[in-house]
Amino acid sequence: MRNLYLKKIKLWYLTTLMLLFSAFGLLAQNPVASFTASGTAGCAPYSVNFTNTSTSAVSYNWNFGNGNFSTLPNPQNVFVNPGSYTVVLTATGANGQTSTQSLSISALPGPITAFTLNQTVGCEDQTSFNFNNTTVGAVSMFWDFDDGTSSLATNPTKVYDTPGTYHVSLLATNSVGCQSVYNIPQPIAIHPVPTADFTVNTSSVCQPSTPFLFTSTSTGASTFLWNFGDGTTSTQSNPGKIYSAPGVYSITLIAGNGFGCFDTITR
Repeated sequence: MRNLYLKKIKLWYLTTLMLLFSAFGLLAQNPVASFTASGTAGCAPYSVNFTNTSTSAVSYNWNFGNGNFSTLPNPQNVFVNPGSYTVVLTATGANGQTSTQSLSISALPGPITAFTLNQTVGCEDQTSFNFNNTTVGAVSMFWDFDDGTSSLATNPTKVYDTPGTYHVSLLATNSVGCQSVYNIPQPIAIHPVPTADFTVNTSSVCQPSTPFLFTSTSTGASTFLWNFGDGTTSTQSNPGKIYSAPGVYSITLIAGNGFGCFDTITR
């Protein structure tokens, strides 16, 4: 009788302990790590959202394989550099047991985008800029000339019609749709062109000894080259000229500035 009583007490005690352990999670099942990703391959920088589908876990430890870690249930990570990364989730249960799952993520590279330029300084409506594309691994190009115009050519040529500073960029796309951008290291400087003009005191004379007096009314000019049509020239701003023989002569003035920009007028 005593033994039966003790057995009942023991059974009640064990049952109570099991209920208590179950209530407090002490008899929790082993965790099973599991997760999904919003994608497994994309162009770097590649942003991936991870959805945790683990069971019987109370904490999580993510290793994204690129030096980044997280303890969030559903983290997000950006794989900045191209490469293949192994993402590992370690799920820990209430009983201290752990479980892991891994997944490979590929951050795909874009083209190696670059170009060279024949010059970086020029004059409005005069200088032709030739772009030499040295990009590797691209199937299409988009040039932004920073003046509201663009080009899809491989090696375009550009003439700017407005003075200013321009930052040119090239966007290249490869066969899987990944892109990369190259920005010109030194902006293009476009300088204004002077306006050549002049007046003369008279347009005809009867005496060969009578001088023609030329006055430059050019704007934005600092240098002058006059061609008087008889093989003689002058670099004065307001020269005088006496012709040695009768005739009709065409006068040409080339007005320039310190940036190498010129304008020409002939009368």
